[in-house]
Amino acid sequence: MKLLLAAVLAIAGCGPVIAADLKLKAAPAPYVGEDPWNGFYLGINGGYGIDRGGGKACCTVQGLAVDLKTAPQGFIGGLQAGYMHHVPGSGFVLGIEADGDIATLDGSTNNPGFIGNANSRNRWLASLRGRAGYLLAPNALAYITGGWGWGSNEFGVNAVNADGSVQTIDLKATKSGAVLGGGLEVALSSNWFARAEYLHYFLNDMNMTMPSGAFLNVNDNVSVARGGLNYKF
Repeated sequence: MKLLLAAVLAIAGCGPVIAADLKLKAAPAPYVGEDPWNGFYLGINGGYGIDRGGGKACCTVQGLAVDLKTAPQGFIGGLQAGYMHHVPGSGFVLGIEADGDIATLDGSTNNPGFIGNANSRNRWLASLRGRAGYLLAPNALAYITGGWGWGSNEFGVNAVNADGSVQTIDLKATKSGAVLGGGLEVALSSNWFARAEYLHYFLNDMNMTMPSGAFLNVNDNVSVARGGLNYKF
């Protein structure tokens, strides 16, 4: 009986030590992963663009103003590259980005009683922008972006002259202006990122006097919705 009591007391005394040892071994070692929101990156993008602009002819030979709102739209796609920096001890991420896209925006309108047929095209867009964002979660960044953009614009009109003859006018120019937008980016790993974003290009106008005596103004305001995939080096 004395031997049994001694054995029970010995086991009871060792219990806390064994439990503590098991608890220590069960605790996982802390994992310190690479901060995904620091470094240079390169990626691809694709989406859809709508140009809310077009041409306006003022004071035609009939004495009327004509709205040649061609509103071209189509698919876009290209590349972007940039750098991002996670501000230490905060959820803020700052960066800079440059991009270039091929565009297939086309649109036309028909005003045969006044000016004639008009069509416009956008064939590329590019921008250089700053980015400022905040981490909604360790792997999710909401951001705003702004900077300067460039784009091509082609505008053609079959103009009716004062004598009734028709003359084709083609305007081609590289335009520039402010770019603003925002989006959401998700870190799929320490190196891969997916995003969805919206950009608006406030490109400058083109102006000319047509043979009919009308003054033609062509404006561009391009809205782009696109997705992207980046790899951080």
